Parts: sequence; C-alpha cells; structure tokens
Amino acid sequence: MFKIITKLFASDRRFLIGLILIGCLSSQGYSQAIGSSDEGKVILPYSQAYLDQYNADLDKKAAAHNATFRSRSKAQAFNNAQKGDFVGACNLITCGSFEKADVAGGTFRTAVGGTNGQYQADVKYTCWNDDGTVDWSEGQYISYSTTNSNSVYPGIIEPSTFDGGGFAIFSFQNEAIRQTLSVIPNTVYTVCFEIAVIPRYNTVNSNNQGGAVIEYAPNLQFGVRNGAVQVSDPLTYTHNDLVQHQASDFPTRLSFATSGNNGDQNPGGWTEINPYWENRCITFKAGPNATSVEVFYKTGNPGRSVVLVDGLRLSVEGYANSPTVEPTSKVYCEPTPVALNSFVTSTTPPGAVLKWTTNPDLSVTADHLPNNPTVTPPGVYYAFYYNPTLGCTSPSRKLTLTISDLDSSFTKVNVTCFDGNNGSIDLSVTGGSGSYTYAWTASNGGSGLNPTAQDQSGLTAGTYNVTVSDGICTTLETIIITQPNQINVDAGNYGPLCDSVSPITLTGTPTNSGGTWSGPGVTDNGNGTATFNPSGLFGSNTVTYSYTNSNGCSNSDTANIIVYKSPTADAGNYGPLCDNVSPITLTGTPTNSNGTWSGTGVTNNGDGTATFNPAGLSGSITVTYSYTDGNSCSNSDTANILVNTAPTVDAGNYGPLCDNVSPITLTGTPTNSNGTWSGTGVTNNGDGTATFNPAGLSGSITVTYSYTDGN
Repeated sequence: MFKIITKLFASDRRFLIGLILIGCLSSQGYSQAIGSSDEGKVILPYSQAYLDQYNADLDKKAAAHNATFRSRSKAQAFNNAQKGDFVGACNLITCGSFEKADVAGGTFRTAVGGTNGQYQADVKYTCWNDDGTVDWSEGQYISYSTTNSNSVYPGIIEPSTFDGGGFAIFSFQNEAIRQTLSVIPNTVYTVCFEIAVIPRYNTVNSNNQGGAVIEYAPNLQFGVRNGAVQVSDPLTYTHNDLVQHQASDFPTRLSFATSGNNGDQNPGGWTEINPYWENRCITFKAGPNATSVEVFYKTGNPGRSVVLVDGLRLSVEGYANSPTVEPTSKVYCEPTPVALNSFVTSTTPPGAVLKWTTNPDLSVTADHLPNNPTVTPPGVYYAFYYNPTLGCTSPSRKLTLTISDLDSSFTKVNVTCFDGNNGSIDLSVTGGSGSYTYAWTASNGGSGLNPTAQDQSGLTAGTYNVTVSDGICTTLETIIITQPNQINVDAGNYGPLCDSVSPITLTGTPTNSGGTWSGPGVTDNGNGTATFNPSGLFGSNTVTYSYTNSNGCSNSDTANIIVYKSPTADAGNYGPLCDNVSPITLTGTPTNSNGTWSGTGVTNNGDGTATFNPAGLSGSITVTYSYTDGNSCSNSDTANILVNTAPTVDAGNYGPLCDNVSPITLTGTPTNSNGTWSGTGVTNNGDGTATFNPAGLSGSITVTYSYTDGN
C-alpha cells in the first residue's frame, strides 16, 4: 500500500489527493485493504486488486497531466483565477477552459478589429473528443465554421464571467465534445458548465449590408453520463434549462459601423454581443461499479443557433466552483482597510477553508494570507477554497481592489472687461470609471453657470467650484475667474450755466479719440472733448462721456449741467424828446435793484429806474437796461431815445410904449402858424404875429412867443 503512495509521489505529488479521496469519500460496499506504516495501520475500503488497478489509472493520468504541466509555466498552470483544470486542484477535468494551447495545431486568425484575440474554425482539441465542426474563439463570432469570419462577421462575443479567455463554439447540428474521466465508485462529484446561446447572424458584405439574425432556435444537451448516478440534479440539461432569452435581447444585426445599432456598436467598428453566460452544475454520484464517467455537450438536429461552451469542471463535491466574489473589482477613493471575506457570498464547502492569496499560483503557500484577512488597497487577491485534508483547492476567483485615479484639471479664460461675462472654464477629467457627472456652484459674484455641464462659458468674474463624480469617487476644483479693474472715466463737472452764455468745452478723462460725448446741447469733437451750448435748454441736463480702450472695454460717466433760464429784461420806450425838456425817468422791467441803466444822458437810480437828461443831446440816444437775477443770469434790453434840437425862437424887441398909443404888432421868428404869442395885452393872430394893446397897462409887460417846429 505504501508502495502505491510512493509511486503516486513519483508521478506527481498532487495525485495523492485522488487516492486519499478514496478513503475519505466512500466507505460502503467494499472490502478493506490494510497496510502498515510508522504511525500504524492504514485501512482502505477497497480490495488490493482494485487499488492496484486504480493506481495504474492514476499513474497514466498523471503522466498526461505532467506533460501538459511541463508545457506551461507553473504560474500559468495554476492560474485558477482563469481555469482550474490541473493536477493539484480538486478539479479532475482537463482542457475545460478551452485555451489556445488546448487546440491541436491549425491556423489561427486575428479577430475583427485586430484587438480582440484570435479564433480558429473546425478545430481539434488535445484532450476532448469532438464530433462535427467545433470552432474555437477568444471573442470572434463564428457561424458554420467560416474561416474568414473576421471579414464577414463583425461581431465580438463577451468572454465568460467565470472562466474568461477562449471558448468553444458550436454552430451546426450534431456537433459534440466529450471526455471520459476516472472516478471512484460511490463518490459524489460536481460537474459545471459555462454555457450561452446566441442567434445565428448572416454575413456582412463590403458595403456593410446584411448581418441580420437568420435564426434563433436553441437545440442542445449537456451533462454527465456513462457511470453517473443522479443525486438530485438531472444528469442531462437541455436548452430549456437555461434562461430563456428572446432574440430582442441581442443585437439586431452585425455591422462595421462605429456607432448606432441601438448602442451595440463599438467605436472600433464591430458589434458587441453579450451572450448572457450561465453557470450550470450537476451534482451526481459515481455508480457502485463505475470507474469513469463521460462529460459531454452536443447540439441536436436541427441546430439553429450558435452555442458557446467554456469553463467545464468536474471536481470532488463542493470544489467545482470558485468562491463567489461580488463584486470582482472595487475602486476606493483612498486607502481603506478592507475585510476580504466580506466580498465572498458563497458558502464554504464542508472540510474546506476560505483562503486568500496574492499569487495566482495557489500552490505557493508562502503567499497565502491569514484567515479572514484585512488588507489596504490597492492590490490583487485570489479567493479559493482549500481542503487541508485533501491538499487540493477549488478554482480561484480574482478580486481587484484599486485606488481611484480619478483626477481633474482645468484651463480658464478670464473676463476681458470689467463687469463682462465672457469668462470660460475648460474642465478635463481623467481616470475613474469614465462616466462623470458635474455639480457646479458659484460665489463671490460668479454667474452664468450651466450647473451640470462639463465646460462653462459666459461667466462673470467670481469663484466657481465643481465636484466631479464618477459614481464612485469625487474630485473638487476651485477656479477663480478674474476681471480687469474698471476703466476710470470722468466726465468732469460743469455749471450751473445760464442759457444765454456762450458754448463751453466739455473735457472727459481719459482724453483721446476713444472717448465720445453725447447728450442735449452736445457736439462731440472726436478727441475726448465736446462743445456744450446751453441755448434753449433749461433745468438739469445730463451729458455722458463714454470711453472704450484698446481692448474693447468700455465705461462711462455722466455730468449733470444745470441750465438756468435767463431773465427777460425790458427797457421800455421813450421820446422823442427835445433837448430842452426836463429829464425823464427810465423804468426797466423787472424793476428792482438787480437792474442797471447805462447810456448817454443816463443817471442810474439803483432801483431799476434811471433819470435821462436830453440836454445837450441830439439824435438817437441808446440807453441799456441790464438785469441779473438770483441765479446770476443776466439779460439786457435797449431803448433808443430820439432827442431833437429845440428850434431858435426870437420874440423881438418892443417899446417903451405909452398906455395910450395904438396897439402894435408883435412878430416872432420863425414867423408862421407854428408860433403862438401869449401874455397880458396880447391877441395872438395865429400866424406868428400878435397884437399888443398897452391900454390900461403900466410897467414892464412880458410877452412870450412860443414856437413848435415839425418835431
């Protein structure tokens, strides 16, 4: 008996597992074989002949496994995050992951796009017996084993979520794969399949026409037979045991387009197909006399769909599947202690321990973490079930913990002119999940935001804060948009003015051609100055000085110029006068001390009146009445007084007379009807003469000759 064990170690120490399982997992219906050791007796429930035969089978199997193992690196061989089909794992099946190395030669082609792996039509597998034209792919859609599928089928199939990598494709009737595996009678095993069914699509021509769904009617069977006894699960599943997806769950057609197709197009120019992978397991018992079982998959007749198979595993019960890790990746915003076991949602099989390692090679125990470990991201960890008694493991499940690389940066354009709104922010976001939302706020006078947009324009000066979220983490940016100082524009101060004054000059600051004046009474001079004429204006008049600098920035200032209405002055009307008349009074309107008279012959009285003496004057004499009101506004009026020179009159000389003489004639010069005589004893004749009768008179008698000329 110990010779058998030694022989097992010589082939590969991992096959010790299979032999120990014999003792651990079955104890009914067989005789016992007894061996000796340093520790005592070893009792096994099988006959020595049976053990010899089973050992020979294991030895043969080990040789085949060792050949496979030697063809790959140790790390690759035990990368159970992708496959668990090598000696040392509790999985007995080989080539269950359908990797490229499992294909026996042939011509591999590059999938559509040049970035989606390889494929081969009508392959032969090294460790599977197959019927028909079974294909292999790392993503390329294949139908009817078309060799140039990458030219006529622009479709890429999403790899399985459990096993990943390559997979087998069945696209015709009566296609099958099968593998016979050695088992121990009366031992419970679990076989698992990753499987998916998708529609059959038509080819796409060079004009990107065609590619529609031809048919979608699954017809398939898969399971375990030839030695398997049902425990509870059926030994054979059909398409009816899968989730029933409708054709509408898949892309309507294949296309070389870079967008559209209901969102199923990849920018690289192919259609992305989600096959809805499923993991179906069958727990069964090896028959009482069974030394092998056959795992199989086959399509029926007709086969009217495309079927995908990956990740076949046959293991001791409870070790066919890796631990269920949900999610398989998680992003943290900052380093945070994490309990790895919290990601595992499946139940640990009897006799097993949930373990974690940082090494995809599960056999490197030095990299195993303590039970129920707590780690701080980032890091990559592998969860697996380990049976210390059997010394084997389940497949592993990879958990990737990362620290978010979400980051943001920005460029900005400040406001060009004071109080303007042409500021902008160009926000750049990298890393993270790739799907971002934006929440903007403004303060310190900022306005013009689109609060959920990535980039901003039409902004005023102020402070802007944006929180960028990728659904997991956030990053914050604070951006200050500045503006230049306001241009210092000064219109100046003017007035008050009277509407009667001469135009004045308005001068703005800065004073150059960038300035323009406007307003009532304003004539712009084009050099920063203007002429303001108050004539006809009244009250407060607003004039504006607008200035634009070389950057196109503007400002303005106003000046309010008070314009008072000048008073109305009236000098009145006088004359004509003779130069020998008494002085007359001149009266101006308004009549008060604010009025002043001036002119030849005028004596101002200080109360709005004046005395005009025509003596010694002749002709038209202009006198002026000037009036200044309480606003210091003045006005004046003139009056022209015609002064005529009085005529020269001569009454002549008479007497002395006696009172008894006859009346005498008085003759005045000039002598005409304009002359009139008057006095005692005088009788006017109306022609410049008069009769003077001295009778009854005595002494000096004065007689007067008055003459009025044509003036």
